[in-house]
Amino acid sequence: MKDYGVVIPVYTNEANLFMVDRCIEMLDIDPKRVLLVDNTPGNLCKKYADMGFNISYHPENLGVARSWNLGIKLGHDWTFIVGCTMRFPEGFSAVVEMLDAFEGDKIFRTPQGWHCNAISKELIEQIGYFDENFYPAYMEDSDFQRRMVLADIVPGGYQDVPAYCQKTSQAMEVGLQTNPKRSTAYWIKKWGGNGDPNYPKFTKPFGDKPLNYWPEKTIQELIDEWNHEEAKCDLV
Repeated sequence: MKDYGVVIPVYTNEANLFMVDRCIEMLDIDPKRVLLVDNTPGNLCKKYADMGFNISYHPENLGVARSWNLGIKLGHDWTFIVGCTMRFPEGFSAVVEMLDAFEGDKIFRTPQGWHCNAISKELIEQIGYFDENFYPAYMEDSDFQRRMVLADIVPGGYQDVPAYCQKTSQAMEVGLQTNPKRSTAYWIKKWGGNGDPNYPKFTKPFGDKPLNYWPEKTIQELIDEWNHEEAKCDLV
């Protein structure tokens, strides 16, 4: 069996925690392989610790990219990034079996796209981690896809699959009010163009930086930027 781990960011409220429960019930694997990044106010995932799962509690909300990176940095040869409301009717062990049969060495894609993909340590060493400046979510997957294209790892093209693990419960409740404008503004700074991932302008991040470059910022700095950019956009 290939060496693998699973990281699942959880951003939800108590009323919608049942959706996470259903996902957890289908994880028919060693729970010690699973890291739940609890971004919920109130440490709602603490009950899963009694089931043997690893819990990393961050009520300030790390966002999708930093949560995924937490799991990847554990150093497994492969890291599954999984949405907290995913369903695995045949059990997650069936997905692991597909990974074992997979002959590639960079990224293992399931039919669910970024809802459940496995990233290899080798890929991270080549293009870097997920850019944590796409906060709290939106376009971090598009950015990663863009860097894979530029590294000739995958064919060109834009995979429009949102980071579903961070867009459950609260996002489902408010629907179109969930606002990705800050992430679009950051994309334009990083890749140029008009914000459409199909038409980037730069062939290097920020025009002249290596593929693994992104400015490191604290969560509070990202939260402050989010609030500022969203408020500014809403006034337009």
